[in-house]
Amino acid sequence: MEFRSPNSHTITTRLTREDLDRMHLTFEAMDYSDAHTRRAIQALLDDACRELHISANTRGRMIIEAFAEHDGGCRIVYTLPPEKGRLRLMIKRRRGAYAFAFSNMDNLLDACAALPVRPESDLYQTEEGYCLILYSGERDRSVRTLLNEYGTPCGDSPAALQIIREHGRLLCCGNATRRLSGV
Repeated sequence: MEFRSPNSHTITTRLTREDLDRMHLTFEAMDYSDAHTRRAIQALLDDACRELHISANTRGRMIIEAFAEHDGGCRIVYTLPPEKGRLRLMIKRRRGAYAFAFSNMDNLLDACAALPVRPESDLYQTEEGYCLILYSGERDRSVRTLLNEYGTPCGDSPAALQIIREHGRLLCCGNATRRLSGV
């Protein structure tokens, strides 16, 4: 289990398949209308806040997104609410990770700087250049359209993503677009 806070209003939790097994959860069965899922999601948030020394507002709206991982685990992203507001929790399950290849660092940096949002992403170096794996976000279409101008789509199949992960060298995990854009 790994907790990160890439910025002041986001907490990311990475769970392995073993973590999910210990919690008696699976990605496919995650449903916020289920009491067991709600308790597990809240316990993870409490653990993350404690470990990262963050005081989260629990009265405002919070968005919880779950992303499937290639190893059977998942990544849970909490978008914390503003300082004032009512508590309204929801969970979104998204499978989609997709990859783009860039022949050189200049194209990669230009693409990341031009992105309208900074989705969660991993960066790999390959023999051909660089591969950016992005995890679906709210403005997925605009991100893909822009990346098509700078790079080449590698696909979103589990096999294509696994090849990148196995043969590439991981340079940045979780917040590659943010780090490369200088934000």
